[in-house]
Amino acid sequence: MNYLVARPINGISINGYEYLYNDEQKLMHFESKDEALDFLSRHFPTMSRVDIEESFYIHTEDEKEQDASE
Repeated sequence: MNYLVARPINGISINGYEYLYNDEQKLMHFESKDEALDFLSRHFPTMSRVDIEESFYIHTEDEKEQDASE
């Protein structure tokens, strides 16, 4: 299953989400939620894992499609 990482634009959830892209401007996909959390932990070393989970939306690609249709 592919996981994506997003966060609310400007920290406000009603603004929608901005997604994590790689250097080639393609969505970054992770094999598991733990892999995504590990990646974020390496890039935000001062944040605890709990803070990362509360600040970022880590979900499957299927959930992204569901959010877009609502």
